[in-house]
Amino acid sequence: MNSSPVYFHSILLTAHHKEVQENHRAYCSTYGYRHLTHVIASPDNGCRTLLLYKYSLVRKILSSAPADAILVFSDESAAVYAPLSIPDVIGNAEYWFAQCAFHHRPDGSFFILRAGAQALRMVDDILDRMRNISDRMANRWMHAELEGISAHPHDQLIGERHRAILLFTPFGHHLPELSAFVLSFNPTVHENTYDARLVAIFIGYLNQVRARNGKLFDDIDSIQTTQSAYEVINPGKSVALITSYTPNIRRYAAISEANITAYCLHHGYSHHIYRDLPTDMREAVAGNWVKAALLLNHFDEHEQVVWVDADILIHDLTRPLESIVQGNPVTFARDISGHAFNSGFMAFSNTPMCRAYLERVQSLIEAVLDKSGVYASGGDQRFFIEAWQEAGGAAVMPLSDCVSFNSHPALYDADTFMLHYMGYPDRFRVIVMRSDVQRIEQKTATARISREQSVFIPTEGRHGKFFVNRHDTHVGRSLEMYGEWSEPKIALFGQIVGAGDTVIEAGANLGSHTVWLSRKVTGAGAVIAFEPERHVFHLLCTNLVINACTNVTTLQKAVGAEVGEVAFPLLDPHQERNFGSASLKWHWTDKTERVHCTTLDALCLERLDFIKVDVEGCELELLDGATNAIARHRPVVYVEIGSREIRNAVVDKFNQLDYSCWYYITPLFTQDNWRGLEQDVLNGYAVDMVCVPNERFEVAGMLRAAVDDDIVKYLDGQIQWATLDWRLARITRRKLAAE
Repeated sequence: MNSSPVYFHSILLTAHHKEVQENHRAYCSTYGYRHLTHVIASPDNGCRTLLLYKYSLVRKILSSAPADAILVFSDESAAVYAPLSIPDVIGNAEYWFAQCAFHHRPDGSFFILRAGAQALRMVDDILDRMRNISDRMANRWMHAELEGISAHPHDQLIGERHRAILLFTPFGHHLPELSAFVLSFNPTVHENTYDARLVAIFIGYLNQVRARNGKLFDDIDSIQTTQSAYEVINPGKSVALITSYTPNIRRYAAISEANITAYCLHHGYSHHIYRDLPTDMREAVAGNWVKAALLLNHFDEHEQVVWVDADILIHDLTRPLESIVQGNPVTFARDISGHAFNSGFMAFSNTPMCRAYLERVQSLIEAVLDKSGVYASGGDQRFFIEAWQEAGGAAVMPLSDCVSFNSHPALYDADTFMLHYMGYPDRFRVIVMRSDVQRIEQKTATARISREQSVFIPTEGRHGKFFVNRHDTHVGRSLEMYGEWSEPKIALFGQIVGAGDTVIEAGANLGSHTVWLSRKVTGAGAVIAFEPERHVFHLLCTNLVINACTNVTTLQKAVGAEVGEVAFPLLDPHQERNFGSASLKWHWTDKTERVHCTTLDALCLERLDFIKVDVEGCELELLDGATNAIARHRPVVYVEIGSREIRNAVVDKFNQLDYSCWYYITPLFTQDNWRGLEQDVLNGYAVDMVCVPNERFEVAGMLRAAVDDDIVKYLDGQIQWATLDWRLARITRRKLAAE
């Protein structure tokens, strides 16, 4: 073996070269070669300038190299695949180039020169030739400057196995069955499909494999599973995502499955997972042909069904589907190719139009004889587009752009929601998706760390987006864990409140019910929300803004029997507690601030339909200050009853007004919560009463309250009550004679 010293020079001409540089360094460390790196300061220069820099640098290095040295030159478009030794490759020759299989000239991305006069003359000739070639041929990927130099034939192996230089595009997917000394990432071979992200990820993966002395894809080809052919995660939710794949693509489909499941659990969606085709379809069709059938299978179970191909990853796990659906019954994204849209991700609401569309797609598919392959008979996407055109096309079912969702990885940016890894060979698809999952996890972890360091943190729920205090043990914790707070109350309010109503919420807390009330009364109605605790009031205002509740008036005021000023507790937002428990009746902290107190009568409202009262022991004072408003407008009043005295006084007051009072006792935790979690961390009940004007409403399925009744007993600080399922409660509006 030649004992000449080897110097490996990485000449980096573009900005993205970290993985290639590591590949070169690791290769050199294998043999003890000296590795030197040269980085041009202006990578955006034209091709001729970059080539001039490259070969001028080569000449400079040659002119000062030891006479017996072997010099290796590689730019950032070449990486070592099979780590053959440089002396074995060059042998006794003065230079070594390999022929490019694309244009059959020598490939200038990687070559070897033996220092000396012959190499200097060769490089001088290259520099002279560059003065005479056209700008078109000065393209650094055409290697026209190397015309006439003899090179190792592209189809002649080194030894019995290795190509000299293998073009990654289009032959890289044949690895490791094929092998090569060097991989060339020449982007001009297939300009339209060159993917710089794939190249960087692949080289990084190759470096990892070499570092552990492994074989390319050995950690991918061994993936197996014993999971069931069908599974549903988080069943019975209003929104469902459906994915299906066959065992032959499990290597990447399993990555997508885990990602989509995590997304569904975060947002409270169902996830139907088909790890193989349904038994009755396996012999007749290939994978993608089942989309319409499976969507129809689950259509009636949910308010919205969403198809997600098994090569899709959601990059922003916090963003809900509503952000892209935006109330549209059908959601399609334009395709990156010539097709109208891509069927890899499609969302359908449970409407007659959507059902008819899917049934039409299915009928078109059933008429196809050859469904043996994904792309047989033009592929299933052809029929989704045909049915879309029949239905009226974009005029009826508008198309979104191709970057908001269902985006090709080449269109990735910092705001990417979802990528569809279409068109990759399976093994490449795995390494790119796996790399992106790591990035998603890092992004999520960073957000979690930021979240843990913040007092006020974002969450999402059944009724919108909310900021909560991370130390709040009740409303905030419930929204964060379950995506809802006291949902049984909203079930009752939905029977009482209607469009155009005026609602007062005394003790609105952070707005978990205020947002729902705002939407229920619509723009024709109004909500007046009181919250006297300063930090909670700030959360209330924030949550109304981010949920676009423009019909709500917020007041940082207490509500009582008289107008004036009161000392109200100012709670430390950094201390763990129930932030809805601040009260004028009892102070858990010595720190208070002066806040204005008003009465409901002082508002002089022209209309009042519903009052929700949660004022922590001050219920009677509020009602005393609302005597005229209640007598005039006859609203329904929903009030918390935390003691025997409050219960008796409320019942007595409303009996005199020809109201009836009904118990509504509900758990703080329900099994069918938005996120589908089964653990009850709230462990409590709300003991409330709804007071109804007899001439306006009829009540059924509830227990009527009376002074000193035995239905609810207050014993030594404990409350006991008779059992009646809150789900049975019915409040219906009477039809008045004037109507």
